[in-house]
Amino acid sequence: MTRQIALAAALAALAGAGATLPAAAQSAPPSEVALIDGWAERDGARMVAIAVSLAPGWKTYWRAPGEAGIPPSFDWSGSRNLERVEFFWPVPEVIDSYGMQTLGYHDRLVLPVKLVPRDPSAPLHVAVEMEYGVCADICVPAEALALGEMSPGAPAAPSAGVIRDWLQRLPESPDQAGVTEVSCTLVPQGDGFDIDARVRFDHALSAAPQVVMMESPVEDLWIEPADPQLEGGHTVSARAAIDYLGAGPLALDRSSLRVTLIGGGRAVEIHGCPAPR
Repeated sequence: MTRQIALAAALAALAGAGATLPAAAQSAPPSEVALIDGWAERDGARMVAIAVSLAPGWKTYWRAPGEAGIPPSFDWSGSRNLERVEFFWPVPEVIDSYGMQTLGYHDRLVLPVKLVPRDPSAPLHVAVEMEYGVCADICVPAEALALGEMSPGAPAAPSAGVIRDWLQRLPESPDQAGVTEVSCTLVPQGDGFDIDARVRFDHALSAAPQVVMMESPVEDLWIEPADPQLEGGHTVSARAAIDYLGAGPLALDRSSLRVTLIGGGRAVEIHGCPAPR
């Protein structure tokens, strides 16, 4: 499913005849967004977080929503003295939405973010515009503007503990998870390609993960969520269709792929998926 189709599917319920907001959201917005301060790193960067508080029964989406949903986007162009931004996405829930698997968070999301200033000796003026989706029985596109100002060398904020708690919910690295081998093969399929990922572990797994997400930085390329299989106890295999909307030939840099195995409240995130040896 393309990003555009995923968005359309999420919005379809909103356009349905007779659709109404759940009672919890009729008297108050289904979500609120705030920028919460954290602490200064030794290199002058500032750890902060974007906090999304949701009404009871509502959810919002992970960076890649799965089979349907509204992927979040962030615009930092209104900030001053900001060189770059690094996100630390907590492990999402795998949620069944009318027979489709989606990835997201109920109740609250605290998304840790590292802000790297151009000049570490000057204040950071932060303005982030967020576009995202929130869903209960229906899906609603939402927008929010969060503002903050961080002085260089300022002490850790009282909210720093909340950010540290959510940093404990990040995916495992390949070393932490015991990954010994990773490969991705492009498989011709009709007039396009599928991608076949294989991840081998140094120990036997009790079950396959629920879903494997493969992400590419190519803007016109979308890799569908993959249904993983467990082979021989040690290897997870997952085959996904590639939907490429670009005008030119597909040139997929496998070193830029991000492969995330998700399930059971855990995840393993792998950067780079080379061709088999």
